[in-house]
Amino acid sequence: MKKVLAFLLITYICLVTTIPCASQVYASSNLTVLFDRLNIENGSSQIIVVSSEKEGHYKATVETFEKTIDGWNKSLPPMNAVIGEKGFSLDKKEGDLKAPAGIFRIGTAFGTIDRPTYIKLSYKKTSKNDYWIDDVYSQDYNNWVEFEGDPYSKWKSFEKLMITSYKLAFVIEYNMNPAVKGKGSAIFCHIWQGSNISTKGCTALSEANISKLLNWIDPKKNPLIIQGTADMLEDMVKATENELLYPIEVVVNEEKVVFDVPPRILNGRTLIPVRSVFESLGAEVLWDESAKTVTILKEAKSIKLKVESNWVHVDEKQVEIDIPVSIINGRTMVPVRFIAEELGFEVTWDGEKRVVFIKTEN
Repeated sequence: MKKVLAFLLITYICLVTTIPCASQVYASSNLTVLFDRLNIENGSSQIIVVSSEKEGHYKATVETFEKTIDGWNKSLPPMNAVIGEKGFSLDKKEGDLKAPAGIFRIGTAFGTIDRPTYIKLSYKKTSKNDYWIDDVYSQDYNNWVEFEGDPYSKWKSFEKLMITSYKLAFVIEYNMNPAVKGKGSAIFCHIWQGSNISTKGCTALSEANISKLLNWIDPKKNPLIIQGTADMLEDMVKATENELLYPIEVVVNEEKVVFDVPPRILNGRTLIPVRSVFESLGAEVLWDESAKTVTILKEAKSIKLKVESNWVHVDEKQVEIDIPVSIINGRTMVPVRFIAEELGFEVTWDGEKRVVFIKTEN
């Protein structure tokens, strides 16, 4: 009887607490490697996985993962979905009725209704003048265009965005920036027409589950969506090495800085290679290999940081920071705002354009 009561108590705790039970933390070695790499390279701590059993199947499962102190935690219950009629493809073509396999950014949300209060993504309410262009001969290919005239006078093929399936949806940023003509277009996550009705290449779920996804997705966590079969994961791991889906620019006194290892965001803080910026600002940067410390000197100011430590020595004072120094691809990455402001520079962040601005003079 005691064993039964203990089991019921543990089960109850797992159901009501926000702390994940062990079974909730994802442990697949393949996905863990992929998730961790995406987190390091892109600062992504929210990931959606859309998977099917094998190529050629249009029924899929959607799972959501978020990085916590315990690892990668399954956030929402698994959801049924449908994809392109002919399943996933790593080599999608326009009109092939396949869904693109790969790793993609999540773009803007949109819909035919007023913006729901729970959506954190940027959102646009569509009208009869909103089209997504899939005409491979048009310069507007794979772009959202507003047009008040007759669309057939301008394009041979297009998607109307004010339709029932797009009552609530979000863009999957496949084949964008730049768009390659013929590689596929208008890839969204939207409301399905039914659990047994495939799409032309999009991912579709029930309206209730689309709402759950849009409530969960947080653009501040650099969310990504991974699509494909289990057999495609290994190729994705190789393909994502050093691929930044959320690039960050640094501009010093209106001049863009060029990096050999790009900046990235970890835990809400922007890290940059220490020498790339601060030596150009007149600081001396010293590296102690044995102690794994970097020291930044400028005039009378001294800042000393240790790799993987949250404690920093600023002159004679010890200060705690919320993100430690890291070594990524052979470069020492440091939190740009903390150091720049300690050195007396002005730092601003444009979240929409993902640009750090540093000014040396007011």
